[in-house]
Amino acid sequence: MRILVLDNDRARLKLFKQKLIGNVVDCVETASEAIELLKNNIYDQVSLDHDLTEQVFQPSGPGTGFEVAQWIVDHKDRKPKKIVIHSLNNIGAQNILSILPEADYIPGNWLLDKIKL
Repeated sequence: MRILVLDNDRARLKLFKQKLIGNVVDCVETASEAIELLKNNIYDQVSLDHDLTEQVFQPSGPGTGFEVAQWIVDHKDRKPKKIVIHSLNNIGAQNILSILPEADYIPGNWLLDKIKL
């Protein structure tokens, strides 16, 4: 499987790579990096964090996982089969779910044993 993980915490990105060994895993820290990869690749799964700066509980908008979710909605031909939201920001996660209701929400996905491929 080809998987894209968006998270600004390098320790969590490392855990994702360890958990998802055997898959092609692209890890990025910004919404713009994620969108660029989505433009140029087809992913089976995308895992999104909402807050991507040191500020926690950011409002949804540019520079957040919500921006990437909105890009996915606007580019249905690039939509992955599976979308996971792994944010601790419940409001931000709910905003993403409002436009991607088929996504799975696993709060604070550093509990990586809950990741299902």
